[in-house]
Formats: sequence, structure tokens, C-alpha cells
Amino acid sequence: MFSTTRFATMSLAAVLAFGIGAPASAGTDFGSHEDVMEILPDLVAFTQENGSDAAIAAMDDPDHRFGATSVGLMIWVDGSMGMHNKYPDLAGIDFSQLQDLRGNYVIEEFTAAAEAGGEYSLNYWPHYDDETEYEYHCYSTWVEEPDILATGCR
Repeated sequence: MFSTTRFATMSLAAVLAFGIGAPASAGTDFGSHEDVMEILPDLVAFTQENGSDAAIAAMDDPDHRFGATSVGLMIWVDGSMGMHNKYPDLAGIDFSQLQDLRGNYVIEEFTAAAEAGGEYSLNYWPHYDDETEYEYHCYSTWVEEPDILATGCR
């Protein structure tokens, strides 16, 4: 199981420097609603069947479906990044205080969407190409293990 050891909370500027706010692809390049609705339930089922360590390894593998998808997949443990398929270097960092460009706490938004039974939230980040404000649609749901949240963004 992923360790819940927390790292120092990162500022938005630091996160943008790491690339979470400036993904390599966005919009239609980042997948569609159908893509999210196809892959996220599969990630949840895979995690339930194989454990979070196996899911993290699959998301970190560019040859695995979870690592190769255009959808931004994330596993969260107590507000910390368990894994991001596009930015594996962010694993283990505490994002509980991270705010998007409009001041919304990202983890609170993801958690509220999951607690509503699985829903989308909007997060506003600079677009990777021209730095204008961009709406990332992120669908979050709980994995049937304590404190593990799965999110897919498009």
C-alpha cells in the first residue's frame, strides 16, 4: 500500500514548475468524457483487485493502458499524490492546500465530487500552450479502500 508519509505542502508556483499546471496535452488532447468514463472505472477495479502499489506501477508504465492514456489519471491518499500517470515525480507530495487559479482547493473539490457518488469538478490552470486560463474537467470517485481517491482529468 502507498505510504501516507507527507512531504511539505507545495505552492501553486512550485506545482506549475513541476508541470501539473502545464500538462503536455489538454483539451481534446487530454481525452474526452467517454475516455474518462471508460478508463477510470477500470482503474478503480484494478486497484481493488491488485492493490494500490500495482495500480501505481501500472500508471507509471508507459506501455500499460493506465500509463499510456491521454486522460490524466491520479490516485490520492490523504491529500497526497499517490501517482499521476503524466507526472510521476509528484508522487508523495501533499497537495491538500493546493489552490487552482480561482482559489479553489483542488483536493476539496475532488473529494466533494467523489462523496457525491462520483462527479466532475472544474479546475482552472494555465493552458500548456498559451498560458491562458483553461478549464480542466476532473471526475473523482472513491476506491473501496480507506482514503484512496481516483481522479481522471480531461
